[in-house]
Amino acid sequence: MARRFLDDIRADLLTLLPDNVVGEISPADVRGILRDIIDSTIQDEAALTSPPSVSLNLTTVPTEYPAIFDASIGGLPGFLTPNPTTGRFELSPTPGFSYQIEFFIQAEGPQNAEIDINIMQNGVPVGESYQIVTRGPGRGVSTDARWIELSALANMTYGIGISSPTSASIDVTNAFGLAVIVPTNSP
Repeated sequence: MARRFLDDIRADLLTLLPDNVVGEISPADVRGILRDIIDSTIQDEAALTSPPSVSLNLTTVPTEYPAIFDASIGGLPGFLTPNPTTGRFELSPTPGFSYQIEFFIQAEGPQNAEIDINIMQNGVPVGESYQIVTRGPGRGVSTDARWIELSALANMTYGIGISSPTSASIDVTNAFGLAVIVPTNSP
């Protein structure tokens, strides 16, 4: 069956599974509803992972650096796809589903270099900016950035933007992205 909005499943329950006084409920109806319930009430997740280390020359503008990711884990085709080539999560072409997006980054750089992290929605920063201050080579610092997208528009993408007010050069020693599609009522 398929992931569906919970309100649509509720409506089908009333339509396909009425009081069974006349024997109108078929096993196929019950199986179909149960499959939709299972597919629609679990959280499906996807992840982006990083290579051992990537050197970046940061600008003052939040920029996506897809090279910080080299692999993906999981996903739900048609609803949540991790794309390590673009460093983004691609969301459903069906509008209205809700998601949780989180990126973790660990970096090293010159002492006191400021690094700003942003969640990027279709290439544009959204939400708050998260900042870390580097402590010198070999002394990694880390932060994570989170975003909850309730009732997402169709075909949204989410990535991580990195910038520095001083255009610092840094080494990203670890990066991880996690996106989860959550059970959603109708938008």
